[in-house]
Amino acid sequence: HRVDRRQRQMCIRDRCGRPTPFGEFHHRLPRKMGGTRRGIGTVKNCLYVCNCCHHYIHLHPSEAYLKGWLLRDTEENLAEVTEQ
Repeated sequence: HRVDRRQRQMCIRDRCGRPTPFGEFHHRLPRKMGGTRRGIGTVKNCLYVCNCCHHYIHLHPSEAYLKGWLLRDTEENLAEVTEQ
């Protein structure tokens, strides 16, 4: 998959960096905000993370928005994650 190849199967979270051969895909624009329904389940919208860090991202949204691990539902962010 292009996302895990882009990250060389390493967790994206800066404090982690562990190899994640069985990692998870995290949607930067969350699915509940239309992150897959609007056709943006794309490489730009996905990050590859280990299970522990995936939970961390959702438990710490302020940090996640600051670091770009989560995106707010705006037209600008929608344009960023939609592949042309």
